[in-house]
Amino acid sequence: MTTPEDPADLSDLVRSIQEQQERERRESEAGLAQTRASRVGPRRPRGARRLSVQTEPAQTEPAPPASATPAPEAPLPASPEPDHDAPAPAAPVRARSTQAAPAQNDSPSPAQPAPAPRGPARTDSEPDGPARTRSTHIDSTRTEPAPASPSARPDARQRKRRRLLIATAIGAAAVLLGGGAAWAGVALLSDDSAEVADPSPKTTPKTTPSPEPKPEEPAPTEPPAPEPPQPQWSLDDPASLQVVVNKQRPLNPIDWAPSDLVMPNVPNANGQPLRAEAAAALEAMHAEATAAGVPFTLVSAFRDYNLQTSLFNNYAASDGIAAAETYSARPGHSEHQTGLAADISECMGCGLSEAFGETPQGQWARANAPRFGFILRYDQGQEPVVGYVYEPWHFRYVGTEIAMDMQAKGIVNLEEYLGLPAAPTY
Repeated sequence: MTTPEDPADLSDLVRSIQEQQERERRESEAGLAQTRASRVGPRRPRGARRLSVQTEPAQTEPAPPASATPAPEAPLPASPEPDHDAPAPAAPVRARSTQAAPAQNDSPSPAQPAPAPRGPARTDSEPDGPARTRSTHIDSTRTEPAPASPSARPDARQRKRRRLLIATAIGAAAVLLGGGAAWAGVALLSDDSAEVADPSPKTTPKTTPSPEPKPEEPAPTEPPAPEPPQPQWSLDDPASLQVVVNKQRPLNPIDWAPSDLVMPNVPNANGQPLRAEAAAALEAMHAEATAAGVPFTLVSAFRDYNLQTSLFNNYAASDGIAAAETYSARPGHSEHQTGLAADISECMGCGLSEAFGETPQGQWARANAPRFGFILRYDQGQEPVVGYVYEPWHFRYVGTEIAMDMQAKGIVNLEEYLGLPAAPTY
């Protein structure tokens, strides 16, 4: 078998098969119509179920003359007993007979012979009259089967050939157009119009949903360090009330001196002034401390660059530079040079020592100084940040805004509060 090379050849093959099928169908219908016409014959009237055949009277010979001697009558043969089951034979006269066409069968079969009569026909005869013959009624509805016509239906071999051609066309379509065209060809050319089911039912695979990933818990983080405030002041300008001076931040210029120094109206052992705003705040604090029964005395206030030079040199000569730097500042690095620092004690003539922190005046000053804008500048344990030993008598004026905020937050040095680096050494 050759395979069509393109869809056009396939279409011609299918068209030729269909034309051959149409010719065979027409020939089959023509043969069937001829068979029916020869079998049925002229149609009888509706309701005429039986055909009665009347025989003509038989011609008899004339009687002999009277003078003649009559011949002895021949004895009549004995009539056998009639067989009611046997069909009556046809009369020996001219009669019209009707023979029905045999019924059509799928396969040809030889005609069945008519059954022979079991006995002679019985005839009533009279000597003086014409012979009477029994009328025979023929049932026209009883017909014998006729052999089937060879062209009534397509031969089995033709049907086989037709199916083989159809299968060949479908195979060629499958080669060119794939399985889909083959199924379509079967649906178009098949004698039966049954639906073609999909040979491979589609199954939907079951999918197991994957568990959703749990969100990762954030790692615990340390609380952020407090952000330094955004001040409305300068930390470098020596004239600023919030200027920061330490071993890493000298005044600029180094011998700078304030121009608004005043003498505070408080007990003053050395008669040293303060800047005007700081002096007013100290006076208010002293008045309230006195009212609380814990009055204090001002021991040291503003010291200029030259005075600070003399003091540091004396301490260094006495205790050595390293020791002197733990409790005394070099010239230009001292908060006393700003006019904003005040050393206080519990009485006039009392020295400055760590014991002041345990006195009523020292404890009251620690708790209440922020309300007046002062902070304890060098608190206990802060030497690694501020660079100096614990001095419970040294209070620095920074203003009530910063002082109260530091107290509320528990911050005890300016470097930490303002976000500045520590200054333990020069």
